Amino acid sequence: MSKKKGRSGHPGGIRCPDCGRRSVRQQLVHDPTCPAAQAVEAIVAGDADWFASRPDAEHRCRWITAAERMEMPTMADREISEKSVIHVARIGPGVRARSLYVPGEDRIPAGVIGLFGHPSTFTLIERDKGALPRTRRAALPSGLQVQMFTLPAGVNASGFLADVDGLVVLLPGDALPVPFA
Repeated sequence: MSKKKGRSGHPGGIRCPDCGRRSVRQQLVHDPTCPAAQAVEAIVAGDADWFASRPDAEHRCRWITAAERMEMPTMADREISEKSVIHVARIGPGVRARSLYVPGEDRIPAGVIGLFGHPSTFTLIERDKGALPRTRRAALPSGLQVQMFTLPAGVNASGFLADVDGLVVLLPGDALPVPFA
């Protein structure tokens, strides 16, 4: 009789480097004092705070955090890129769902920045801050979209924030995020 071994080569799946607990049925259950577990709890609380401060928002896209990158391989069975995006959708009062988007093949061209997010987030930004300039827009099968803006001469893309009001800023050379499959 053979024992099934997890991804790390040990029985029971991958092991948390902080608390030493192993995954069970593709779910990593940490020790209550584990720094990784506390970091994930802080991320979830941060998402809750973000939505609480924006009662009209239904969606948020943000870059993945280091804690989520450590947590998600147990579900994905592979290493997750630091250039991955998390889409957080408000399902109901106090209930949110997170979806993982990983770098795809298509890239943001030189001299352009992209804003990636849900169409309703773009609508809220335009309602609150005025119309965005006309851009190239691409809708993804997931329902999310990217809007690309040509940078004015002399503007350096590295000066842009990582995210803006629930949209992820994609710099030249960044890959367009696609749903994890």
